[in-house]
Amino acid sequence: MMKVHFLVFFLFCSTSIICQNNDTNDYQALRAIYLSTNGDNWNIKTGWPSAEEFKLNLLPPPNTDYSKWHGVYCTDGRVFWLWFNENNLTGVLPEEIGNLDELTDIIIDWSPIGGEIPSTIGKLKKLKKLQLQNNKFSGKIPKELYELVNLNRLDLRSNNFSSKIPKELGKLKRLIVLDLAYNEFSGKIPNELGNIKTLEVIRIDNNQLSGKIPSSIGNLSKLSNFYVENNVLSGKIPEELFHLKDLKYFNFNGNELDENSILKFKQLKGEGY
Repeated sequence: MMKVHFLVFFLFCSTSIICQNNDTNDYQALRAIYLSTNGDNWNIKTGWPSAEEFKLNLLPPPNTDYSKWHGVYCTDGRVFWLWFNENNLTGVLPEEIGNLDELTDIIIDWSPIGGEIPSTIGKLKKLKKLQLQNNKFSGKIPKELYELVNLNRLDLRSNNFSSKIPKELGKLKRLIVLDLAYNEFSGKIPNELGNIKTLEVIRIDNNQLSGKIPSSIGNLSKLSNFYVENNVLSGKIPEELFHLKDLKYFNFNGNELDENSILKFKQLKGEGY
């Protein structure tokens, strides 16, 4: 009798879990992502319906369980994490990604996906990590991204982003890692980065940045990594940076910075790198 009760309980729980992971908004977003990024040609698409099946189903079929789809992680019946690493996503991210309003992490790395980050990213108020490195994203960082007050990691490394580094990044008061390296950003390093007191890592190397390193970087008492090599920066290293006790890893090479200033900094801090 106990075995029968256990079996009934197990079947009930299993069905409940399946039924909980088929939120309509999540489905429409995942469907749009698959179709917009040529999902049939992904390297791994385990569990996902085909493009043909998606086109036939505007709503999730019964017993749909996104947690069984490669790269999708669910909790409490909602999608909270997308992870696509080296999975050959092409095309662009669709606006419907903004429907995934329980997302905390987006990781899309090493794919030919490009275009601009959709402005609807600003709807993801719980987002903590946006990691889009080694893709072909381009254009500007959308202004809606600056409203993601819970963001603690912004990694846009190795893409084709251009224009200036926006001063509005200073609104992201919980940011710990900022990685904009290997893009086409130009103009000055914004003073407003010095407002993000939580920053531990700044990587803005291998761009086309010019002007002086702002003294406001010296406000970042938790900063341990500061990489600005291979830009067109000039002037001296601000005296305020000499007092950053946690700063151990840095690189100023490949700029037009004052050599004596760099030498003095290395004598105090070591070689960095």
